[in-house]
Amino acid sequence: RSCSTLAPRPQILLIQGSEFCLLGGFRKPIGSFLLALESGEECSFLVDDSWYLVDLPGYGYARRDKESREALREMIEGYVLYRKEMTCLFVLLDCRHKPQKIDLEFMEWLGENSVPFAIVFTKTDKIGSVVLKEHIEYYKQVLHESWEELPPIFATSSEKKRGREELLDYIDCVNKSLKEA
Repeated sequence: RSCSTLAPRPQILLIQGSEFCLLGGFRKPIGSFLLALESGEECSFLVDDSWYLVDLPGYGYARRDKESREALREMIEGYVLYRKEMTCLFVLLDCRHKPQKIDLEFMEWLGENSVPFAIVFTKTDKIGSVVLKEHIEYYKQVLHESWEELPPIFATSSEKKRGREELLDYIDCVNKSLKEA
């Protein structure tokens, strides 16, 4: 369903970091809905008849010509900055990779524009727990070079369903805070 035709309900956005652009499309179950992670495709899912999960195309620029990159940038900027129903944007990052310049620049842009976001490290089942902790701590150190306060950070694995409940609880808290406001 096109994002421009969604009913006025809260929207949680997903955007794929730089490393996702090289992957093929895949779908993974999260809670009671499917999370579509298909590069270059905009998808939305109505969850519990109360909010939308919107999957934006990844901002990584692999395999895109200059004109396509510019159109994608404009679409992402327009959606993120001007969609009043957007309540939080999850930046999906592969935990196996060190901080990439494009990811850091994108998150800096989100901060400069006061866009509420959280970092979701994915594929945590692909590395050991000690290495995962080291990678996340290093990422935090790099972010603290520019940020006083870090956004919420989640470590997830679709294979092991790790971090799923924490993510869903966070979404629930965000949505409840809207109702109370």
